[in-house]
Amino acid sequence: MRIRRSLSWVGFLLMLVVFGGVVFGGQLDAMTVETVRCVVVSAEPDTASGGSRGSASTPAVLIETSNCGRLDISRGVTFDGRQELASSFEAGAEYEFDIGWFSRVIMKYVFRGSQAVQDYRLVE
Repeated sequence: MRIRRSLSWVGFLLMLVVFGGVVFGGQLDAMTVETVRCVVVSAEPDTASGGSRGSASTPAVLIETSNCGRLDISRGVTFDGRQELASSFEAGAEYEFDIGWFSRVIMKYVFRGSQAVQDYRLVE
């Protein structure tokens, strides 16, 4: 009985953490933005789904890197412009990406998802 109660509390706390991440993820990503250097392997147009049961589609560009994992650019991306943006990345080139704390830590290591990029630039 005591173990069951403890497991219930652990489950409740875990659910609370996940809910907090969904609700406050954007605000946490705006805090503590760091610039990381990544070597781009490929970039392709993508569509991110969100909302209730994936009902909202957002244009994005998915970037695979050799040293930073998967990155996702959706800020300022349009459905018409995502192919052009993806084509602008040079495979093998090093870029600086500005990534917030939530994406850098929680999305990468806990959820094993792609990190949301806030800004980027080619390193020359």
